[in-house]
Parts: sequence; structure tokens; C-alpha cells
Amino acid sequence: MSVEAKYVWMDGELVEFEKATVHFLTPALHYGAAVFEGIRAYSTEKGPAVFRLKEHAERLIDSAHVLGFRDLPWSVEQVSEAIKEIVKANGFASCYIRPLLYMGGRPAGLNL
Repeated sequence: MSVEAKYVWMDGELVEFEKATVHFLTPALHYGAAVFEGIRAYSTEKGPAVFRLKEHAERLIDSAHVLGFRDLPWSVEQVSEAIKEIVKANGFASCYIRPLLYMGGRPAGLNL
């Protein structure tokens, strides 16, 4: 069974799935300048529960720092809240969540 998203969280706001785009020349596409996590949300009697949300959000931010992303505009807490917000906005009881932090803009060369 496929779960289709109506919304994604992009650049700090909810965006309709079809309108969430990146420029073709973004360094994330050309050089793999991105980090991601794979997270599960499970259906419970109290609603969806995101498995180890804090740990996943911490690892995502830590991975971005390792790759060289120094000044991230979001904290671990903000990423965690965004994940909960997107699960709720899409009405998912259970789902797979794939947060992705990537370098946008135009490529300036091979030195990230």
C-alpha cells in the first residue's frame, strides 16, 4: 500500500507536494551535497508515534555539520516539530519520513 504525501516541509514551511521543486543546478544534485535520515512513524491508539524522533533529528543535524553545513537555520527541536507537523498535515497514521538537508543555489565549484 502506497502512502502519498499532499504536503512536504521545505525551507521552513509546508508546501504542496507538486510545488516542492529545486533548481536543476543545485549542488545537491550535481555533487551529492546533502544528508538525510530514514524515520518511521507508527500507528498507535494515541495517534502516530515517530520512532526515536529526537535521535534522528540530532543525527541529521550532526551529519550536516560533518558535511560542512555550518550555519543551519533550524535546530534539532525545530526539525522535530516540522516532522510532527508534516505527519499531521498529511493525515498519516503511519508512514516513512525522509528529512533531507541539501545545499541549494548554484554550484560555485567542487569546494563545498
